[in-house]
Amino acid sequence: MAVREIPGKPGALFIEELGVEIDIRDLRWDSKYDSVSIAAGAMVAGTQFVFWRDLGGKQAIDTNISSPNRLAAGEVMLLKRVGVYIRSASGNLMVPTADFKRCVDDAYLRYTLNDLLVAEGPLFKFQSGYGFVGSEAGAPGIISNGVASTSAADMLNRDQVVTKDMDLGGVMTFFDRNWTAGQNIGANDRMPTFTTPVVVTAVWHGEVKRAVTKG
Repeated sequence: MAVREIPGKPGALFIEELGVEIDIRDLRWDSKYDSVSIAAGAMVAGTQFVFWRDLGGKQAIDTNISSPNRLAAGEVMLLKRVGVYIRSASGNLMVPTADFKRCVDDAYLRYTLNDLLVAEGPLFKFQSGYGFVGSEAGAPGIISNGVASTSAADMLNRDQVVTKDMDLGGVMTFFDRNWTAGQNIGANDRMPTFTTPVVVTAVWHGEVKRAVTKG
């Protein structure tokens, strides 16, 4: 959607396709997020985890979406960046380095808006922009715990206007990469086996106009 400044009205923006005028003073930088949980154990080929849809039982630490696949009534978002964050712990269960790697390198993520593609690719493409700076030793190897800058999140080619009438979509898939059989990777090793539950949070960054409230 095209967003343009309105001549003679400083701070006013006009969203052409919606015929809506907004004031940038009503916007603030914020994020929309939702989480899914990967159970411990062997991953079945083709398993999908859907963001933004299943909200039952989730708390504010898990999601800030109150209606499935939708912003709240009166909210408008200028979506600028998208990312994903792998939680380093689930309660007392600490996610080991190996499970981080299994998730980042084996999962494919597709974000959509009204079923139109926003961004897609392996999980390693989607820096969240959140996290603790630094790295930790693990078995095997070293893993980064995040980048303390939202500029690390993937920037869209153009801002996307999101309203309450649009469907937010996000699907994380674990494919059977059977072409690797030619590299002598056996069927039992092509799909990851997680040793602990892993919570993955989808994060959309942008400027949000909050719904008007009384009082």
